[in-house]
Amino acid sequence: MPLSVFTARISYSGADKFDCTRKSGTEGLFLAPSWLILGPALRLMRAGHTGYAWATYVPEYLDEMRRSYVDNRPQWTALLARSRVVLCCYCTDPEHCHRALLRARILPALGATDCGELAA
Repeated sequence: MPLSVFTARISYSGADKFDCTRKSGTEGLFLAPSWLILGPALRLMRAGHTGYAWATYVPEYLDEMRRSYVDNRPQWTALLARSRVVLCCYCTDPEHCHRALLRARILPALGATDCGELAA
């Protein structure tokens, strides 16, 4: 049975919560964007340049996840072996967030099922 992947804000409190943030994620740190790409993207988004920030951020994050998959294979294997996970982070815009990329693009390419964003 493939992994069912949901996403939600960090306030989600279910047993299947998986904190994938750079700030507080421990178990999910291998999925978090580096400060090298996260810092500039956040600054641009806060300045109202979301489209430009996202267009720059996405390929950089995808590259980081390709490296993470090689460097952290046991963590990826353990994640993909679960039946359900809710990837959580602090972003308020679920469509311009690494959790959406993980849920809709990266993990489905590895056999998982995209189950969408959970409502707050």
